[in-house]
Amino acid sequence: MIITEVKENNLLLDESKAAQFLGLTSRCLQVWRYHGGGPTYIRISRRAIRYRMSDLVRFVEERAQTSTSIRMVGAKTPHK
Repeated sequence: MIITEVKENNLLLDESKAAQFLGLTSRCLQVWRYHGGGPTYIRISRRAIRYRMSDLVRFVEERAQTSTSIRMVGAKTPHK
């Protein structure tokens, strides 16, 4: 799949499919929604959370790194 094709696709993914796309757990997305710092999401109802494919692709692209010494833009320090 070509990234530009995915960007144009505003398909809504549920939490488990979004987590699978990112290679994460659903719990990780839940924590990010609570604390902030995760991908943009859409709250359709109290229990229905969806993620646009284009937002997930943007989230990944914004975190591309060339060095471990570079801090991610918008990254938060770990909670203690």
